[in-house]
Amino acid sequence: MTRPAASGLRCGGFTLLELILVIVLLSVAAVPILGGFNQVGRGLEVSQDGQIALQLVQEQAENLLADKRNLGFADPSLNAGITLTVLAAPYARYDRTVTIVNHTSVSLNGCPNTGLCKLVTVDVNLAGGGRLLATTSFMVVQ
Repeated sequence: MTRPAASGLRCGGFTLLELILVIVLLSVAAVPILGGFNQVGRGLEVSQDGQIALQLVQEQAENLLADKRNLGFADPSLNAGITLTVLAAPYARYDRTVTIVNHTSVSLNGCPNTGLCKLVTVDVNLAGGGRLLATTSFMVVQ
């Protein structure tokens, strides 16, 4: 908007009111955009938690099977019960639970009539009883 100058000439430019109005409109438009960035960041954090949890589950399952292989598969070293492991840094945000259940029933798939089967379940939660992030189950036949 232009207005006449004191000398009768017209000066070009914006008034203070117009500048404030533009700043307000831009800030109102920026709020949803910045909120979207926050949601993306949260989504990445959840995805990273799931990825780390899957790696921790796989690591524990592979360790149990490696121990079983190294001791001989006929060795009944897997004791039934529940073991909760609070992990050290950098994984202190997670708890890992291993549950081993003895099964002598042949009703389970893959459990032979002559063998003792153990159902092993590995869970990873957020520390302190948080939500379940990853789980796996497998059968060990002795």
